[in-house]
Amino acid sequence: MQSFVIEEARLAFDRGTEIAIGRISPSPCMLACPAGVNVKAYVSLVAEGRFGEALRVVRDRCPLPGVCGRVCF
Repeated sequence: MQSFVIEEARLAFDRGTEIAIGRISPSPCMLACPAGVNVKAYVSLVAEGRFGEALRVVRDRCPLPGVCGRVCF
């Protein structure tokens, strides 16, 4: 399943980045995240400057995001 989603992302990216981001659900980064954080949602909120809401999205699945970020990086 994950390879199908990644391939779908590649094909959609060839057609246009905005289309790729909007249609893939769950996103490949969310599938890869061991905590299951909704990456697409928090990245979109950060892009809109809604940092507090973005942090709430992360903390919904991961109460210690700093630790998770260090482990995943």
